Amino acid sequence: MKRTATILLATMVMAVAMRAADGGALTTPWTYGFTAGAGALFPTSSLTHNFKGTAVFTAGLTGNYRQWRLNAALHFGQPSFKRPNIYQVTDAAGRDAQLRSAANASQLGVALQLGYTVPCGSRVSVTPLAGGYWSRYGWRVNDIEWSKNDEGNDVFQVTDTHSTSLSNVSWMVAVDVDILLHRHVTQEPFFLSGSRAQLSSSLRITPLVAGARYSKSVPSVKGCFVGVTVAYLGLVKGLNY
Repeated sequence: MKRTATILLATMVMAVAMRAADGGALTTPWTYGFTAGAGALFPTSSLTHNFKGTAVFTAGLTGNYRQWRLNAALHFGQPSFKRPNIYQVTDAAGRDAQLRSAANASQLGVALQLGYTVPCGSRVSVTPLAGGYWSRYGWRVNDIEWSKNDEGNDVFQVTDTHSTSLSNVSWMVAVDVDILLHRHVTQEPFFLSGSRAQLSSSLRITPLVAGARYSKSVPSVKGCFVGVTVAYLGLVKGLNY
């Protein structure tokens, strides 16, 4: 019995060695998954004249071919205003002719980045990334007109309410730090790959810097977004055995 088990084990080892020698692999070179989490973004330079920093929710898709990584991520937050009249619309007397109609704007960002993963031990990997970042501020404004009341004081009334926005496409750099939490090998074919798969969950910490310039604002504002996101990462890697 022991001899039979030894022969079977030796046969399996030889089969794996022959497969490796033939250029085969026990896993596919592709890994894919998703991220979901939260973080914070803070504007710099003249961006701070109009908006404050904000907490953001983030979600995205990620895929690796060997050590190359492609990330697509979405950021959403609701920053508060630094001033009520972003476009500096005034009347003939120099008074504000437009005011924000709510306390917060909506901030949306979409990132698309390419990077290369460097393992740093069995449970940690670091991936520098670079790519593009589309960002948008959106909010509603009130158009107003000024007049005198019965006491002779200046008062305004809202004549119209409409939506407005500032958008921009610029560069972005980031670093993914992935910390492995759990790994599991399925015993049955995984529905997305059609074969057995290695499932893993990790904590992904991503410090980032993104450029922004909004020429529609008066005056034009520009600067960077500096921030960090912390997300859950779920990955699937197909197996060849």
